[in-house]
Amino acid sequence: MVVALRAMEAILVAHKDDELRILVDDSFRDLLGCAFPGESRFIYYPRKKLHENLPFSRVQTYFEFAKLLRSIEYDSALDMDGTVVSARLMRLARAGRKPGPAFNKNKRRKIYTELIEMDQPTQHCFDDFTIMIDTLGLKPRSQTYYQFPPFGEMDQIAKLLGFSARADREAFFGRRIVVLHVCATKDYKQWDIGKFANLADSLIEQGLNVVVVGAGESERARIGQMFALSKHRDEMINGHNKLSLVQLITLLQHAKLYIGNDSGPMHLASASGVPLLALFGPTELVRWHPRVPQVQIVKGDAPCSPDCQPEVCLRDYQCMSSLSVEKVQTEAQRALSLIER
Repeated sequence: MVVALRAMEAILVAHKDDELRILVDDSFRDLLGCAFPGESRFIYYPRKKLHENLPFSRVQTYFEFAKLLRSIEYDSALDMDGTVVSARLMRLARAGRKPGPAFNKNKRRKIYTELIEMDQPTQHCFDDFTIMIDTLGLKPRSQTYYQFPPFGEMDQIAKLLGFSARADREAFFGRRIVVLHVCATKDYKQWDIGKFANLADSLIEQGLNVVVVGAGESERARIGQMFALSKHRDEMINGHNKLSLVQLITLLQHAKLYIGNDSGPMHLASASGVPLLALFGPTELVRWHPRVPQVQIVKGDAPCSPDCQPEVCLRDYQCMSSLSVEKVQTEAQRALSLIER
């Protein structure tokens, strides 16, 4: 979703006085509230309710949402997602013009009044959205990720991270902060947890505050494993499940460096302005690298082919396993030294 924020910004600004609605999944409600505070022209697809409720309630929720969606007749309805769900919603929308992505195959393509051609394998996903809004005569304000506006002070965040005494909070503020995120949705995107622990120990020994962030039960075990492997576990700060999205962005905006795997939080950090080291394995860099100037991509050394298939790697993901602690440490030192200049 972070990748699409520039395109959304262009649409919202260009149509500030028009009858406009942007339909998004309700799981992104908090993110959009951070990106566009006070903006009321979003409609949220109730995915969670449609999956959790009893059958009758699901039907009722769906028809209530369909009624809301069809309550306005639009000139245009643009599908920027290209999924089965978005195609179904396009069918429901009352609009004379319905552009949609040409990569949306089979019968779903018949829903659209025009197809948007994109060269997906060779372009960044950011460019997909740029091409899509071009059908509306719009262009993004910048060719880099949208940047979140500055948020609140750090005092409350320090309290949530365990610094209840003022003296402890002042000591926390007096040292540079490095934020680590050690998880990812796919195992093959995750750098070795023992190496993460060694990296954290090295940063702590240099006098840095190391804050490990994460959310949800799925990340708890991996973060706990990292703390168990660290020799400076008592000095490392565990931010798992302690911060809201706004508070996490605020922490990132005050940090000196972010280090993490290819993941959603990596893109969130990219939009927060913090310098970052993005640890990449078999992910397609051309499509998914953070589109910001303050990023350094770090990869291991592996003889992988250009047509890498991450789900069925024949080399045991050497692109990640060969990435050494020393290499990441070197890049971290370089990034921190540039910040201090």
